[in-house]
Amino acid sequence: MAKAVRAVSDAATNAHRAMKELADPVGTFMVDAFQLLALFVIGATTVWSAAAMFLDMAAHAAPGSRTSFSCSSTWKSARRSASTSRPRSFRFAI
Repeated sequence: MAKAVRAVSDAATNAHRAMKELADPVGTFMVDAFQLLALFVIGATTVWSAAAMFLDMAAHAAPGSRTSFSCSSTWKSARRSASTSRPRSFRFAI
């Protein structure tokens, strides 16, 4: 009986070792692939955002202005929306 238990224990230990030897490189590969994918997504988002902003500035550039690209209309609308969203005066109850 003891030999049978020992044989099962040895088989389980060997199977565990074999699974661990396979799982470690696969796990390392998956982590590295995810990190590279995340870096690519961050870089692509940055490039896309810069290109979209460039095209927006080019579309809104005033013809005949000294600077080719002006974002004053964007800043004016941002200031206008910010000024209308905050209260004109503050009252504090003590």
